[in-house]
Amino acid sequence: KKTKIFLVHPSTEDYQNRVKVESGLKLDPNKKNILLIGQPNSSLASGNIKYLCEEILPLLEKENLINHFHFYVIGKIHEKINNNIKYYIDKWKKYVFVTNYIDDLSSTMSNSDAVIQLTPFYPVAGSRIYGWSSLSPLLIANKKITEAYPELINNANCFLGSSPNEFIIYFKKVLHNDKRIDEIKRNFRKLYDLHWTQENFQKLLIDIFKDCYLNNSIKNDYSQN
Repeated sequence: KKTKIFLVHPSTEDYQNRVKVESGLKLDPNKKNILLIGQPNSSLASGNIKYLCEEILPLLEKENLINHFHFYVIGKIHEKINNNIKYYIDKWKKYVFVTNYIDDLSSTMSNSDAVIQLTPFYPVAGSRIYGWSSLSPLLIANKKITEAYPELINNANCFLGSSPNEFIIYFKKVLHNDKRIDEIKRNFRKLYDLHWTQENFQKLLIDIFKDCYLNNSIKNDYSQN
């Protein structure tokens, strides 16, 4: 099987005219396609799945909105999904789909309507935010994510909430194609350009190393071994 490489610049001003790529995940053009990324059996992803199924989907169903959405859990499944998560997936199988690993996550994320990290448990999203920002998706996350990423600002470069009712407001914005979403996605990309590029990350690591090495006498510690 040949690997296909697609180059799609994610910071383009005109999202409507962005090149659409057929990816490993076929998204339904008649639905709002929401991604939840992470290995389903991990504590972080399973916490997000549980929150989605216990808190969000019942509200969407109550407000007769759920039929407008598809939710995709994307992550490598080792052997099988644990029974607790399987219960939720089976209960909401009409709306929640587990895709396992996919070859082209980048174009899938670029073509999705939102990426969600709803769990209130720190760190909420781990280090994956750095890579996601380069693809400029719409991020909907728990406010606690700012403990790790203070650069994230609600209604500026993402949507942040702390309760199911707040998240429902954001899903309604997605459903109705809120006019500010494109700007918010562009601002999310700007975080990558300004702070989180590979070059900036390498510089940060070098600064940290220099600080530890020079200020904490690490050189002397090593020279004694």
